[in-house]
Amino acid sequence: SLPSAASILSGTHPFYHQVGGENDALPTSIQTVGERLQKVGYNTIGVSANPWFTAETGLDRGFETFDWLQKRTVYKSGVSRLIKFLLQLNQHSGGYTSNTKKIRSEYLTAGLIKKRLREASADSRPFFLYSHTEGVHSPFYPPKSWLGEFNNSSVDDQLALRELTVEKSFYKEMAEGPWTSEQVRIAYNLMYDTLMKYIDSILEEIVKSIETLNLENTILVVTSDHGE
Repeated sequence: SLPSAASILSGTHPFYHQVGGENDALPTSIQTVGERLQKVGYNTIGVSANPWFTAETGLDRGFETFDWLQKRTVYKSGVSRLIKFLLQLNQHSGGYTSNTKKIRSEYLTAGLIKKRLREASADSRPFFLYSHTEGVHSPFYPPKSWLGEFNNSSVDDQLALRELTVEKSFYKEMAEGPWTSEQVRIAYNLMYDTLMKYIDSILEEIVKSIETLNLENTILVVTSDHGE
């Protein structure tokens, strides 16, 4: 994630910026897209739910407004948004659990993005908003209410498959290959697709917010920092 995010935000290759290699943070000699756009008058906004996009890595440089959504800052997504999240944990996360691998933050991140978009719409300046989430990242643990979107198996069966994505190490499975079992292979593929559909619904909410705010000249770019 780190070298990829550094490349996305600097327009340079990892062998040049060396972030994640020799460097723990982006050298100050390399400008970020936020810094470049800020210099020409853009309102620059950063929203992160990923520890690789923070002040520690230097990738927050150039963002006039920067939020890192974590345990102590979840309130920034809005009180009503946070309450809805807590009441709908099976709709937007892994239910009531203390296992952080099962918790999803996209719903809260989207709330904060929408909040920053509303603020940007009231600003006369053009804006650049960059958000980095966990997204479709292993373990592939989609919210319970989204199970059954694919495959003909029952939701109960899919609940068991979902647990396999936490119990097994995806990277170990890929590195050692072949799959431990056919069931594990099915679990990864099915949960990946299900989680992707959930993330699509979050993106749809953000797109609708852009349309509602009449930000018709906004260019929306969706990409990933690495592939699974």
